[in-house]
Amino acid sequence: MRKLHSIFFFSLFILLLSACQEDVIELSKPTEPSSKKAIPEKEMNNEETNKPAGNEVQPTLPTVTKKEAEDIAISLLKSIEDTYKELGEENKWVNDANPADYDVLKVNLKQFATPSLVATKLKSISSKYYCQCNERFIPKLNPSIRFKVINNKPGQFSISAIEPMDEAGNGGDTVFMNVKYEKNRWKLNEWDEVTYLQQPLNITSEEYIEYAKQANPSNELSFIGETTIRDRNGTEQVVLKFKDQKGAFGILATSTERITDLETESEVSKNLEQTFNPQSVDVVDEFTIDLFMNDYLKNLTEAINLNQFERVQPYLENESTLYTEQQQLVKTLYERNIREDVSDYQVLEWNLKDQAENETTYEVKINEQINITVNEHTEKKKYYRIYTLVHKNNQLSIKKIESY
Repeated sequence: MRKLHSIFFFSLFILLLSACQEDVIELSKPTEPSSKKAIPEKEMNNEETNKPAGNEVQPTLPTVTKKEAEDIAISLLKSIEDTYKELGEENKWVNDANPADYDVLKVNLKQFATPSLVATKLKSISSKYYCQCNERFIPKLNPSIRFKVINNKPGQFSISAIEPMDEAGNGGDTVFMNVKYEKNRWKLNEWDEVTYLQQPLNITSEEYIEYAKQANPSNELSFIGETTIRDRNGTEQVVLKFKDQKGAFGILATSTERITDLETESEVSKNLEQTFNPQSVDVVDEFTIDLFMNDYLKNLTEAINLNQFERVQPYLENESTLYTEQQQLVKTLYERNIREDVSDYQVLEWNLKDQAENETTYEVKINEQINITVNEHTEKKKYYRIYTLVHKNNQLSIKKIESY
């Protein structure tokens, strides 16, 4: 009997030992956590847990010198311009006859621009670039004048420079650019052009000579003096006079617009009449309203994209409810990374609504088509709005906006 008990316990011991071995083999199989929930939240947030293993070092973002920033900014603008030109020639793109293929452009532009810029501003430019016209769609900062680095931190910098006006009338702007370091290379993140009407260039003779020498080293340009003229509003304009191999000419200091006939003011007055300043409006007519709405919509989208309310501020009536609403709109859309671009607009009708001694009110109906981009997805939306405009003390401003 005692022998049977011994055999029984020995057999039980062997069975238990086998079971333990099977458990050990099963537990040794590697398993992958099915989700982040498999890792305790406290452990995920623990700095010791998140430290790089061994000697692994976290990548550091580069910083730039002023000269490096200048070279990078100019190179990116040139690369983007060249991309449009080369692909256009290769595919024989013409705006209406053979429209540009944005998908082809997008792949190539992403080498030099961030996805958000490609999906907004550069996408909009692709529908207009191949117009076979003299209009410039991308700033040209080479040669660069009054170049400044206004924000410089690891992985990102911003610059400003002025772009003198060429003979075709392009330029006359202060250009602002933001550049980011993404995927081991610098990319253009955003740019904006502020016209001389909003921010006069007030270029000096030395700056213009430097600009001319960089643009054409063989051109012998000398400064011969300064004079003034008056525009149609009676505002005095400073004219810088120069002389080169072709003869004498002048430029307006505020805009760098070239004046070939220094003896008469007719050409200057005519050109100034075509520009627009919401704070200097003598007469409100169909042409004025169209210019006003065009500038307002352009500056509103730029204000949103750059979080710079001051761009749209001159078009709004001070201390109005709309002023506060649009100030908040600009801030909110920028923080939500929503970008906008004007695709098209049309003034459907405008009417005199009310007329007082020193103030006239107009009602303007607009059809707007806006490209709205969220997370690289762009959708075109159409809006019908009624704008209430107020003309007072030669200033035209928006008091109220309603949908209809």
